[in-house]
Amino acid sequence: GGVIPPRDERAPPELLDLTAHYSFGFGEVSSAGLLGVAGDYGWLPTGIQRFLGIDYDLRGGIQMQAEAGMSDGPRGDRPRAVTIAVPRPDIAAVDSLLLANPVYTGGTRELLEVTLRYVDGGVVVQRVPRFSSLQWAPVAKGLSLAAFGFDARVYPALRRAEHVYAVRFPNPEPARAVRSITFTAGKASGVAAVLLAVTVEPAGSTDAEH
Repeated sequence: GGVIPPRDERAPPELLDLTAHYSFGFGEVSSAGLLGVAGDYGWLPTGIQRFLGIDYDLRGGIQMQAEAGMSDGPRGDRPRAVTIAVPRPDIAAVDSLLLANPVYTGGTRELLEVTLRYVDGGVVVQRVPRFSSLQWAPVAKGLSLAAFGFDARVYPALRRAEHVYAVRFPNPEPARAVRSITFTAGKASGVAAVLLAVTVEPAGSTDAEH
């Protein structure tokens, strides 16, 4: 089923708690999209998981939706933006795990926008580049392959794996206190991005020295 497991009590606050924002569980079957195939993400591990040296709280997904482009369901039930409060203001970088449906050649070049909002009212926006081809194409610049698996509902029809990508967003002004992080789907990106997990790196931490 699509039940979201409870957060591990051992999870540190830097592994952001997305419970209030999840739109599906990994065992939940998604609706059939343009390719006519429903799928699920039951192949993903849950709980505190480490990918490429970073720990994440991985328990569900947030299906986002661009204003235009490919849609695997009614646009009204997909958030275009998600804002997450941070547990501490001294943030050196934001690490995220993303999953994406197939991408076509039309639309803009941004898959996702990430906005850091500072306590002093300032903002800085960074963008995730859109893939240049279908999901199984080589990884785009700025995206690192963190995991992949085979969905029994998708593979027989499409003969492809599902890919999870890790994206790191450095805070260009780490001396400024951060209030929140907003993830916004790219306009007309031609893809519905899925946000799986977010971890923040405190300023001065070992991870922040990447």
